Amino acid sequence: MCGIFGVFNAEHAERYAFYGIYALQHRGQESVGIAVSDFENIKVVKKPGLVLEAIRKEDLEGIFGYSAIAHVRYSTAGDPGGINSQPIVKDTTFGKVAVVHNGNLVNHLILRSELESKGIRLTHTSDTELFLALLEEGELLPKDIDLHPLDRDILPRVFYALSKVKGAYSLLYLFKDRLIAVRDPMGFRPLLMGRLKDTILFASESCAFDILQAELWREVRPGEVLVVD
Repeated sequence: MCGIFGVFNAEHAERYAFYGIYALQHRGQESVGIAVSDFENIKVVKKPGLVLEAIRKEDLEGIFGYSAIAHVRYSTAGDPGGINSQPIVKDTTFGKVAVVHNGNLVNHLILRSELESKGIRLTHTSDTELFLALLEEGELLPKDIDLHPLDRDILPRVFYALSKVKGAYSLLYLFKDRLIAVRDPMGFRPLLMGRLKDTILFASESCAFDILQAELWREVRPGEVLVVD
């Protein structure tokens, strides 16, 4: 059991992420991490321990932005050490991407072997990294399809990654200018959507909305992929 939190369209999104993930502390105590986008770059802070003890004021000041994802970890796959702390970030052909994940992939060893046989370098031992590695495998849509260039590039890759994984998961992808929320087809892991005026929020539990005095909007449905931009 891990806790994940996401926020889009908020000045000082890093503060929202801090308080939101603090409210989910009971879901994981091994490490805490926050990734923030200022629409140009994604910055990350990750530390072992509890939220209030690990994340300092100066940490937040160094990652100002308008969208963010955060994670508290309770390890279910991979070494519980620091290398597997989330968010996991990857530089891709379409920019830097961060991901947080709550769940467990039952086919992660098979996928890892397949990716490594293709020469794809994996640097973590947790199954979460696979959600990023698989993005590089997905095919692009033809350029004559009337979509925003990033949607043509990114969405097919996301759907490809989801088609390959098996298991229980709720996850949040953070791109520099959008956030994508996903829940597995069986709905094994919780994921809720909230809002505070024009700010969109996602969290494992509604207590993360309560601490921000935000409104619970609805549950992310099993198998649903939501793009916020």
